[in-house]
Amino acid sequence: MAKVLLAALDEQGLPELAAEIAPDWDLPAEVVQSGLETLRSHLEQVQGDTVLLYEIT
Repeated sequence: MAKVLLAALDEQGLPELAAEIAPDWDLPAEVVQSGLETLRSHLEQVQGDTVLLYEIT
């Protein structure tokens, strides 16, 4: 699953995805992009049956 999400992030591109998401979250695109970069980094570290749990506040 992590590989699929990584491929989707790479396909769309983080700056473009952040710009699309930012207005919905009422945040600057740079902040959203930073969060997406963190998510991508975590996904790159996932191995086996590891589960990532995030709480968005």
